[in-house]
Amino acid sequence: MNNLLIEIIVAVRNEEETIPLFIKALDDFDLPKQTKFQVTFIEDSSTDKTKEIIRELADKRTDINYYFLKKGYGQSVAIAYGLLASKADAIIMMDVDGGHPFETIPLMIEQFLKGSDAVQAVRRKIASRSAYRDIGSFLFSNLFATLTGVNLIKQNVYFRLLGRKFIDALSPDKRWLHFLRINYASFKDLNVNYIEFEAKERTLGQSKYNFKRLLKLAWVASFAVISRQRFNLYILLLFILSISLFSLGFPALAILPCLAAIIGLKSFYKLAAINVISLVETAESKRQQ
Repeated sequence: MNNLLIEIIVAVRNEEETIPLFIKALDDFDLPKQTKFQVTFIEDSSTDKTKEIIRELADKRTDINYYFLKKGYGQSVAIAYGLLASKADAIIMMDVDGGHPFETIPLMIEQFLKGSDAVQAVRRKIASRSAYRDIGSFLFSNLFATLTGVNLIKQNVYFRLLGRKFIDALSPDKRWLHFLRINYASFKDLNVNYIEFEAKERTLGQSKYNFKRLLKLAWVASFAVISRQRFNLYILLLFILSISLFSLGFPALAILPCLAAIIGLKSFYKLAAINVISLVETAESKRQQ
């Protein structure tokens, strides 16, 4: 495939220090000759000089695009917005802070050229990270896999390449817009491959997630990736449990699974029904031809 257009999409908020280093790392790296690269920054309500730096870069270069969003929509929505705006042959989602190394990109492209529709990067264990974080991540990933059927250990980062065929297949179900993990098992006709990479803990930039935001993300994530079949089974079991408890003479207890089913239905179909991308407004944008 000649002149393959690859678009790198990164969501940024208050990343004035990391963006110049990110672009320098891209320029210093030997990209495959048969590919053409663009970088698109989705800026999400920064309060530092992030916008000014991106404007300056885009004014000087034809391979840099940007969208400045009017308010903070969050990382998942920002990246999904960039993905759906792209017309490239393939996109690469990645962080700007150095946690997703450019050395992995040629391996992704190689798999894509061999017929992969999606190439998911899997980060090996970070040796310098605190043990409690590893334990917490392990417990959450296993609980999440048990409930949803989606293995987060094989998606411990959202660093991935998605080909045009996979992007088009993602679009109909709006739930995926709310979370940067994908239920790959739902795409049985598409070819997904995994590659591992080494990474260090972030040295630049700061995490935008506190404990409250992480809890909210975990709640949304569960409904965003669970299959409809598995979800419907859970709802059925909850209603059966509720009816059984009521029949056995425990009406007060019967309310709990019934209430859980109602909350679950509301959360699931709210994600499925609302196309959050249609609500996104841009304050400024520049896309090179």
